[in-house]
Amino acid sequence: MVRPSTLPALPLALLGGLALPAKPAHQEAAQEPDDPDPPVRVEVHVESFVDLYYEVRSLAASGELPPEDLRGAVEAARELGRQLGSALAWGVVDGHLHGCSNIHEVGRAFEDLPDELRVPAPGGERVVALRPLALEMVLPILEAAPQWMESVWPEREGPLEEAAQRLRDTLVAKEAAVYADLALAFGMQPEGLVAPIHVVTRTPPPGGFTFRARGGAGVSFVSVEQNPGTQLLEAALHESIHVLDIADGHGSEERGGSVLAELRAALRAAGVAATDPRYRDAPHTLYFLVAADLVRAHLDHGHEDYGDVAGYYAKVPEVIAVERPLWKRYRSGDISAGELVEGIVGGLTGK
Repeated sequence: MVRPSTLPALPLALLGGLALPAKPAHQEAAQEPDDPDPPVRVEVHVESFVDLYYEVRSLAASGELPPEDLRGAVEAARELGRQLGSALAWGVVDGHLHGCSNIHEVGRAFEDLPDELRVPAPGGERVVALRPLALEMVLPILEAAPQWMESVWPEREGPLEEAAQRLRDTLVAKEAAVYADLALAFGMQPEGLVAPIHVVTRTPPPGGFTFRARGGAGVSFVSVEQNPGTQLLEAALHESIHVLDIADGHGSEERGGSVLAELRAALRAAGVAATDPRYRDAPHTLYFLVAADLVRAHLDHGHEDYGDVAGYYAKVPEVIAVERPLWKRYRSGDISAGELVEGIVGGLTGK
């Protein structure tokens, strides 16, 4: 059904001002001469309107006092966040950012959101008025965008472009080797997969997200402020693993074959329900371990695990105590993928 637009028309000059010129994600120097067709192609994006949108999301999540011109957008974002009840539930909204070229197109995309969304709630489900709440958030952003572009964006553009170039000079430049190693480690077979990464100043915690974009493929958003130094490399690589996992059906039994798929299947067989934290934490912690390993192996030999530096491992002490030594043995070739999965499940469940 085609709905009448509720968004104000913006002058063409403003639309142009809110969209940066397209930059090639792969520069000539970043190509692998011996492998012109890597299994995964990383696209690095810097977009002013995405940075503005995530500024609103960050203010809403932090509880900070927003500037006057963003107050309405932040209040709407806080209400939408309360209704959604989970950071992951934002994916149905934020996934609509990718593929837009300015904030006005984001508004148009939000008009295509479902009117309602059912989310888990105590005793069943809760109905969220998704489209109305999302539009309440984006309309004030549209109004604030011209002034924000003039006063804030000039200070942010340079650091974001510098961070994006670091990713292009490292992760993109070595993508053939990095993702061949990743595919081997996880037993995946990605072919021609694109992993879009939007670099922004900040996001709500933890500083990086991957959601399904319109069309179903994964798209990532990574904060520069929350991932300093080489942590930016690991965060971007980590989020791109989510993109691969989405493409792999999150290790569904139908697709099967990968280490992540076998681990999830083994957890289910051991009686670990999808609602059990171990069902998410076990494969997710492997993301952290392999991403840190790959950064050290291919991008920066002195890199320290994000899980150690940012405290993620301390949040999953049982999982990391089981997985870290097993992962080291697996990567060194001492044990097979089957033994890795068996050891993780046995260590976490006693079965």
